[in-house]
Amino acid sequence: MGDALSPCVAEGWRIVRVEGAVGMRAAHDVTAVTASSKGPVLRRGDVITESHVEALRRAGHDHIAVLEPGGAGADVVWEDEAVMEIARAISGEGVEARYAGEGKAFIHASRAGYLSVDGGLLAAINAGTDFRVMSRRGGSWVGAGDLVAIVELVPLYVSRADMERARGMVRASVSVRPSLGLRAWLVVTGTEVYEGRVEDLAERPLRSKLERYGCSLAGKTVVPDDERAISSAIAGAASGNDLVVVTGGMSVDPTDVTPRAILATGARLVLYGFPVKPTTMSMLAYLDGKPIIGVSSGIIYFSEENVLDVLLPRICTGGRWSREELASLGDGGIMASFLSKLPGAGSRR
Repeated sequence: MGDALSPCVAEGWRIVRVEGAVGMRAAHDVTAVTASSKGPVLRRGDVITESHVEALRRAGHDHIAVLEPGGAGADVVWEDEAVMEIARAISGEGVEARYAGEGKAFIHASRAGYLSVDGGLLAAINAGTDFRVMSRRGGSWVGAGDLVAIVELVPLYVSRADMERARGMVRASVSVRPSLGLRAWLVVTGTEVYEGRVEDLAERPLRSKLERYGCSLAGKTVVPDDERAISSAIAGAASGNDLVVVTGGMSVDPTDVTPRAILATGARLVLYGFPVKPTTMSMLAYLDGKPIIGVSSGIIYFSEENVLDVLLPRICTGGRWSREELASLGDGGIMASFLSKLPGAGSRR
């Protein structure tokens, strides 16, 4: 790996004073930064004019690197080409790379879906090469056209050998999986809802979440707080749908029987009690390969952001969760929706 901070000397370019650069071609993008703007004064390959000289001097550039006739040597890969090479190598399905100027390649989602990122590979590139790759957090739900990752090169160029070595380290490590359009069924538990004494408030936020992630709510069943009735409703719903969501009775109150009813179906438990706030008292299990999500009533009060926003993006695109992955959610598990509703939260903003 080269030292990006050491003086760079390569056949095909040299540094000159800006006044003497008129008519020459810029060797790289040159940026001007103010309190209100940031952008290129020149792009690599632009012919430098008198007006450029004034802009460069205002931006604090007294010297500039220019291309010599014949261009750079065969052993040099300049930043624009280099970042695009790595960006294309990193890009998997559902994303596309575009050069963004100033030595950066942007990777955009070409469709809506679940953003998958190989964080270990990105760390290896960042630690072992002069390229820097950053992304939105893996597991995020992104829309078509959203920026999902950026590739930059710290020096202005790399050797061809270093370029090939870096490219050999990468694979399609950033991708977007589309929704499979799963059919979900809601099982609402609670004798008070079953008897009509209390309105079911969970259907609306659940339907909204499912639609956000490209799935649909096919219908719902309301059952009393009876373990057998709940278990039977879940099993029936799972037989004709791709996903079952169960609401109500998810706490550790001895009178709450929903967690036991989910497991009474024969479903394999992944985790009960997520390290996520709000909606900690939730459960994920799989019945004949189909996800059964038991969610706390917190999805009503914290409808804008809750555990469904963690689980559904992966589930709706065909992914599965392991116990270890769910247990790791504690790092960053306190959501903004929870913080915003803490007593006195408004006074601390």
